[in-house]
Amino acid sequence: MVIGIPVLLIIGGIYFLPTIISAIRGHHNQVPILIVNIFFGWTLLGWIVALIWATTAVRNFDEGRGL
Repeated sequence: MVIGIPVLLIIGGIYFLPTIISAIRGHHNQVPILIVNIFFGWTLLGWIVALIWATTAVRNFDEGRGL
């Protein structure tokens, strides 16, 4: 039991790595990345898609407005 909890936390951290990365980076698509991660992350392809999406360029909405 004592070993099981840390293992579950590590596995959960790895599973939600794309969501964590998008949150840390302030990605403009955090919610869609979370949704893909939750519903398709259990497939390796869905997890990779979410991870790649989380590491794409973050759009700065203030660019081009002269602010």
